[in-house]
Amino acid sequence: MKFRLDRQRFLEAVQLVGGVVAPRAIKPIYESLQIVSRDGGIEILATDLEVGIRLFLDDVAVEEAGTMTIPAQRLSSILREVVDDSIEIGWRGQTCEIVAQGSRFKVLCENPDDFPEIPEFDERGMFAVPNGTFTKLVAKTGFAAAKEKARFALNGIQMTVAGTEIACVATDGRRLAMMNGACENPDGVERSGIIPTKGMSQMVKVLTEGDEVIRLNLGESLCLAQTRRAVISSRLVEGQYPPVKEVIPANTTNRVVLNRAEIIAALRKARILTNQESRVVRLGFESGGRLLIDAQAVEVGEAHIEMAVEYTGEPMRIGFNPEFLLEGFGAAEGETARFELSAPNSPGKIMDDAGYTYVVSPVSLE
Repeated sequence: MKFRLDRQRFLEAVQLVGGVVAPRAIKPIYESLQIVSRDGGIEILATDLEVGIRLFLDDVAVEEAGTMTIPAQRLSSILREVVDDSIEIGWRGQTCEIVAQGSRFKVLCENPDDFPEIPEFDERGMFAVPNGTFTKLVAKTGFAAAKEKARFALNGIQMTVAGTEIACVATDGRRLAMMNGACENPDGVERSGIIPTKGMSQMVKVLTEGDEVIRLNLGESLCLAQTRRAVISSRLVEGQYPPVKEVIPANTTNRVVLNRAEIIAALRKARILTNQESRVVRLGFESGGRLLIDAQAVEVGEAHIEMAVEYTGEPMRIGFNPEFLLEGFGAAEGETARFELSAPNSPGKIMDDAGYTYVVSPVSLE
């Protein structure tokens, strides 16, 4: 095989696809990219056996069709160091030759026949989500997913589609983020599955301004996503997700309307006077629309901040992890956000008018 293409464009594609590759794979072939050249362009493939990607590049001068593999990190390093506008890639036996002006590299590679199979997109049961909607769904929920691998089912985003509505939910057991949106569902699919955050993140990364929608297929064990230039496949996380309806407080007695910029600024100030042993801010809601925010830590100091809010309910004090509140209010949209509470030992609920809900557990003040 042999082809020539723009070096910078190729580097960007290799870095994007290479983000899927496991850094310390059990076999060298899993640290490699597969490149398939054919009339009209090349396809770059990568997988870590959980998430796979097929990225197509057109406007490539293909002299000879074929298939090759090459270590992802090594190819990326070469492309970064070479400064030529275009480069030539060739493959003979199990050696990849990269030719640029004044430079020639020969890289030993694995057998392409050993590269894992990466699924193509399946049109059956497909539904489509607008680019902007999908990006919001991931951005406003993914941060709340569990980071600890032992949490299994919580290491992903639960996606549910029914009719023309799609919802994404993520939780780590201490807070939960949910976002709703609209989708095109011509086959009336009703499905739900937990997609790893890595897979969802990769789906967002391949989206470009030219993609009006991302097409999705949510199966029993696999989620497929298709854009104009790429197909992403992601195995679903096994396990049972917490019952969302039971987690979100339904009947709250105390309601607050806050200016988002003001509450974020106040929480940032209070956070300065916390530490690892005392990662808590105390919110005191008083009749008349006054919110007192306090933070105190031994050998650190204390902070006291006051701001005006619209408050309905009995006076109460409640504690929260400031990071969790900042992320919740930061993900909400609009000038103001609603914050609903029931008791010092019950979760708080942040909402906006764009379909976003965030539930956060309190911290004991005793």
